[in-house]
Amino acid sequence: MKKQPDAQQKWILNMLPGKIFRIIPIALIFFFTILTGISSADYTCPNDDLDKDIMWVKEGTTDSIKWGKTTNISVDGIKYIIKVYDFDSKDNPTKASVSIANMKTGDKKNEILTLDSSFKKYFEWNNEIKVQLKDIKMDSDKTPYATFEYYSPGKPSLEIDIQASSEKVDDIKISETEYVPEEEKKITITVKNNGDSWIDNLKVYFDTKELELKNDEHFDQEKGAYYERLDWLAVDDEASFNFTVQAPTWDQQSSPYANDYSIESSVSGYDIFSEEYTKKENLTLQCSTKYIEPDLRVVQKLNSRLGNDDDHKVEINTSSWFMNEKNTGDIWEYVVLERGIYNIGNYPVSDLKVSLSDIPEELVVTENDSQGDPYNIADSDACIKSYKLMPLRYGTYNVGKMVVTMDFFGEKFEWKSSKDCQIIVHGPDIRLDKTLVALEDAKGYEVQLEIENKGDRAAWANVSDTVPAGYGYVEGSLEDSIEGSDLPLSEWEYEIKATNNNSTSFYVQGVRLPPEEPLKLTYRLSPGKTIEELPFAQVEFHARNNYRGKVRSAFYLSEKKVDQWWNHAEKKWENNTDKVINTEDGKPPEEEAKNDTYSDITSSLSNTSMPNVTAQTEAIESTTECSVDFIASL
Repeated sequence: MKKQPDAQQKWILNMLPGKIFRIIPIALIFFFTILTGISSADYTCPNDDLDKDIMWVKEGTTDSIKWGKTTNISVDGIKYIIKVYDFDSKDNPTKASVSIANMKTGDKKNEILTLDSSFKKYFEWNNEIKVQLKDIKMDSDKTPYATFEYYSPGKPSLEIDIQASSEKVDDIKISETEYVPEEEKKITITVKNNGDSWIDNLKVYFDTKELELKNDEHFDQEKGAYYERLDWLAVDDEASFNFTVQAPTWDQQSSPYANDYSIESSVSGYDIFSEEYTKKENLTLQCSTKYIEPDLRVVQKLNSRLGNDDDHKVEINTSSWFMNEKNTGDIWEYVVLERGIYNIGNYPVSDLKVSLSDIPEELVVTENDSQGDPYNIADSDACIKSYKLMPLRYGTYNVGKMVVTMDFFGEKFEWKSSKDCQIIVHGPDIRLDKTLVALEDAKGYEVQLEIENKGDRAAWANVSDTVPAGYGYVEGSLEDSIEGSDLPLSEWEYEIKATNNNSTSFYVQGVRLPPEEPLKLTYRLSPGKTIEELPFAQVEFHARNNYRGKVRSAFYLSEKKVDQWWNHAEKKWENNTDKVINTEDGKPPEEEAKNDTYSDITSSLSNTSMPNVTAQTEAIESTTECSVDFIASL
C-alpha cells in the first residue's frame, strides 16, 4: 500500500522551490522526515474530504417517474420522496427538474440533472444520499418520464481472524487448535476490510489470558489489554501482526480435557464520517490429547538359557535342580519370563491395574529381577519384573496376555502384550498305577502294575514293590509276567527277596521306557483272607540329561484304592484319607524321604491318578512362599 504524506508534510514539501527540491539529497529528505515526525505507518487515510472522497454504493433504481409524479425510496433506513417537476422542451428531453425530500425531517432539495456527461448528472445531499439521472423516455402520448439511480455512502466492514500455528512436539503433530503445556505457539491476528469504504485509525486489542505473552515488550497496553495499531485499510485490504504465547504447566491434577485456553481480540476503526466500527473474535485452544494422554507399551516375553528366536515361544528340557532358602541352584534348563510396562508417553502414570494370566503350577516360579513400580511410572521409565520358571514335568504350558488398564480423568485406556507365551517342556513323564484284582476262582488276588511314559523322551526306570507278611506271594508269578512281556529277559535285572519282617520285596532294574509304550507287570497273592491294606509301589527313573525322580502308585486301605500325590508346597505326600500305608520297614513315607539318596533331586513326578500335579521330594522349598505375584509384590 502506498503511503501518503499528511498535511504537515505536504506544507514542508510545498515550501521548497522546484529547482532546489530537485537537487536536495535523499538524506536531507530523511532528515526533514525525522524533524517533522513523519511516521512509517499510515494510520489515517489521506482521502478524507467529505466533498469528494465519499465512496458511494448503489442502492437501487427508481420506477419510471412521469412528469409531475413522485416515487418513494429508502436509503440507510431513511425514506425519501423524489418528484419530477419538469423536463426540457426538446422532442427528446435530456434534462429533468428534480426535487427530493426527507420524509422524516421535511428537508427538501431541488436540482436540475442532465443526461449530458459534461453537465450535472447527479447530486449529493447531506453526505447521506446520491441521486443520478439514469434515463429519460417518452410514452405513447409523448409525455416524458425519467428513472434515477440512488446511492448510499459506502461503509467499511471489519473482519478479524485469529490463527495459531501448527507444529511438531516430540514427533507429535499439534494442530492449529491445540496446545502443549509449556510449549510456545505463534498467533497471527489478521484484520480485513470487507466493506465499501476505507477505514483508518485501527486499533487491535488482544488478551491472552492464562497464556503467557512472550514478546510483550513489543506491544502497548490499554484498558487491561495489549494492543497493536494498524495502517488504514482500503476496500478488500488487510493487515496482520503476530506474537508468541506459551501454555502453562499442567498440574497433572486437573483434567486436561477441561483445560482450554482462549485468546480474545477486538478491532476498532473509523470511517470518513468518524463513525466507529468494531469487531470481536476469539480463539480457543484445546490441550493436545495425543500428547497428554497416557501411552504404554506392555511387553511379556520369554528368554531361555540357550537363546530363542521367538520371544513368545521357548522349547526346553526337563532338568534336575534344587532350591535352598528360596535360592535356586544347579539349574540347567529354565525360562525367564519378563513382564514389562514401558511408559512411552510424556507424563508419569499411576494407579495402573495389571491383569496377569496364572503361571501353570507345573512351573516353579522365583523372582529373577525387579525394576520400577507400576503405581507410579515416570515418563520414559518402565516397570519390569522377570521370573525364573523351572519346569517340574513334561508338557506344553501357556501364559496368557498381560493386560494393563487405566482410568485417565474418566477416559478408559487399555494396553495388552502382543501374544500369549508358550513354553514347551521336553522330557519323560512317568506314570505308575497299581491295581488289586480279586481272581474269579477265589484262589487269591492279582496285583497289576502298569508303568507308562507319557512324555516325549525315553527314560530308564527301576520298579520296586512290597508284599506285606502274611499276604502269600505266589512264587514265580512275577517271573511269569516278565517272561511274557515284550522286552527280552536280558534287558531286565530283577530281584525278589524276603525282609526281616517276613515281607517280600521286588526290584526290577534297567527298564527302558520309550514314550507311549506301557510296561505291565503282574504277580499273584494267596493270603487266605481278605486283603484290606496294600502299600504303594514306586518307580525311580532318570533321563539322559540327568533328569530323575520318583513316582509312587496308589495304595489300598480298607479294600479301597487310595490315590496319593506329592504336595510341592507342603513338601509331603497327600491323599484323601488321614492315613498312609507304611513301607515294609515301618517308616512313614515322609520320614523315609529325608534319608532318600535322591532327596536333593526335585524333579519327581506325580502318580497316574493326578496327571496335573507334579510329585516332588521334600527337598523342594514351598512354591507358595517363593512364587511371586506380579501385582501383589509391587
